[in-house]
Amino acid sequence: MAVPAPRRQNVACDQCRNRKVKCNPIPGQDRCQHCLQKNISCTHIIQATTIEQRRRKVRPRGGSGSESRPSAPAEAASPAVPRALNGKKSPSRSNSLSATSPTVQLIQYLLTPEPVHAVPGGSTYKDTAQSGPVEDWGEYGARLVEDEAYRIEFTWNLVEAYFQICHARLPFLNPDDFRSSLRAALPGYEGSPFTTPSATFSHPSFPPGKLSRSRVLQPALLATVLAWGAKFAEHPILSQDRQANGGRSRIARSLVRKAREVAESEKIHRWPTADNVVVALLLEPLQSQNTNDPDGCRAFWLNCAIRHLMDLHINNRATVLSIPDADLRCTMVFSFWMACFADAYSAVYFRRKPVLDDDDYNVNFWHFDIPLQSPSVKAAHLPLAPPQPEYAHWYAAAHDMTRVARQMCRALWIPQTEAEGVPYEKLLAIMQSLEDWREEHLGRVGMHNFAQNEWGFLEAVSMCASDATYHTMWIILFNAVEDFGIRELREAGIHATMNSDSPLSSPANVQLESESLAQFEKTRSTLQSEAGLGALRIAELINILTQQNYLRLDPNVMHFSAYAAGLHLARIGRPETVTCILGLRQYGIAYEDALDQADELERVYRINAGDAAHLPHEQYAQGFHPFAGSVAHDVFHPNGFATDRSVIAGAEVLMGLGEQPSTEYSMYPPGGPSPHLMDQHTPPPGGNPPFSLMYSPQ
Repeated sequence: MAVPAPRRQNVACDQCRNRKVKCNPIPGQDRCQHCLQKNISCTHIIQATTIEQRRRKVRPRGGSGSESRPSAPAEAASPAVPRALNGKKSPSRSNSLSATSPTVQLIQYLLTPEPVHAVPGGSTYKDTAQSGPVEDWGEYGARLVEDEAYRIEFTWNLVEAYFQICHARLPFLNPDDFRSSLRAALPGYEGSPFTTPSATFSHPSFPPGKLSRSRVLQPALLATVLAWGAKFAEHPILSQDRQANGGRSRIARSLVRKAREVAESEKIHRWPTADNVVVALLLEPLQSQNTNDPDGCRAFWLNCAIRHLMDLHINNRATVLSIPDADLRCTMVFSFWMACFADAYSAVYFRRKPVLDDDDYNVNFWHFDIPLQSPSVKAAHLPLAPPQPEYAHWYAAAHDMTRVARQMCRALWIPQTEAEGVPYEKLLAIMQSLEDWREEHLGRVGMHNFAQNEWGFLEAVSMCASDATYHTMWIILFNAVEDFGIRELREAGIHATMNSDSPLSSPANVQLESESLAQFEKTRSTLQSEAGLGALRIAELINILTQQNYLRLDPNVMHFSAYAAGLHLARIGRPETVTCILGLRQYGIAYEDALDQADELERVYRINAGDAAHLPHEQYAQGFHPFAGSVAHDVFHPNGFATDRSVIAGAEVLMGLGEQPSTEYSMYPPGGPSPHLMDQHTPPPGGNPPFSLMYSPQ
């Protein structure tokens, strides 16, 4: 009697499993019949994972001839990667490098326009788009699927875009170390690996009381860097993708989503490690902050980074001084201050309470400059190295503004204020704090009217960010009082909007002292004036950056300020709204929600300006055209849009090199800032950005 042939089990590819169809392999082909017809990649990640899980159920008994593998602890410490991908050959039909290199398989997953299948972590990705059609990435996108060498080339292009554009403002990583780790993880492409395959994705460990850092490439970090690079790279694939989708990139959106999925699968939000802190801080600005976006992720990764930093006691001066690795100490201190600034600014921007408070830390911003002679030296006896003056100015200004932002959050974003109004004393205290910051810091860190050839991208964006952040606080305070009112006036039955030009008057049945009423009127007038001046000042700064095409290269530093100022100007029908719209259009090349915000400003401006509305020409509507050297409306002419001239000439006016615009809403008196303020200002070093990186998470 003939023995029946054994059943073929667990041999279907991932795509056929996903679609629940029979997998028919073709002899001599790397892809099955179904994948060949659909022109999609044929992978066997799930098959490799399940086979390895079965193998682990039956463990060989230890004997005299058995030896323990040195890489076993590294594999056990890497729950985010299936063991089948940790250097073991996958039973895939493909003989390419992707069958043996987990990094190449990760890159294939990230750069494949198809539904998510399997996560590098023993589990499966969420099937977010299984029922829908496969996205069309165009001719170049199809080449990404078929040509593995082309995928690797595209990966390096995104990595270089990150380090050339984003790293200057977000210097969390060591470029040489990252490139070396990536080359080592891609054997056969760029150099040879310096780690065993089983340790390629090992997690760094944090033993109690000891800090360490991984020297191998984390999948989540690589995915995050590629997502950043896709936002700013000018590769033909991305250019074609944007042109085919009205300035929006499906590839960049897909990479952001997949980077978040990889980070979640690797438990980045659970393990307090140095690398996970960096990944979380880099992930946060990539996420959509649109409250109507179902895929939005607001402050989640930022809060994760703060929790990790607190768990590692980086907020404690003694812990920071005891870190023997100078590079790690610098990264951790910088990460803490970036998280500190971003926490306060995003909280006041998006109306929530910050995680950190003023007394939650005692670490100083120059602690990374402290040389450690020996790890055994007690931290209490280490000398404090004085900070460099230019860095001290930037950090002190940013930290003081952080304190003001927390003060505003504690006073404004609470249910009692929303129900009863802003207490008058707290309103005066916030206004006084902002005025004190202006007197002490704005002359040093703000934008000034000096020659164009004296500053570049880093200096311009840094100074404009500090300047715009200050004025944004006035707009936020104005909006809060407009929405909630002043408590004392509400209790007296006086309801007056902030934009009203009529003087305050008490109702007949309520009598307020004339002096108190005059004081309220003066405060309202001051707040209204400061908000209007601030919005116009931000429009000037946005105009400078837009003309130089700097917003295209800006990793989300001026985004919220441009939107807040534009919305304020649009509500009162000011023509300077167009400047903010153009700035947001340029921002929209990298951040899609900026395009939606620009459309919103256009609608509001049309309603309030009526027939006088002058909107950008249709050539700017796509959002991916360069602005430098173009012709734009002169939004700073005293008569509004009376003339047209080159953008370069407009920059000369704003920097004091050409004719002076109207001083009705000028930040400084005629002639520019006072001489003593100019003398106090020290431009930041040309090679490094000042560490007052006031970015708000996107």
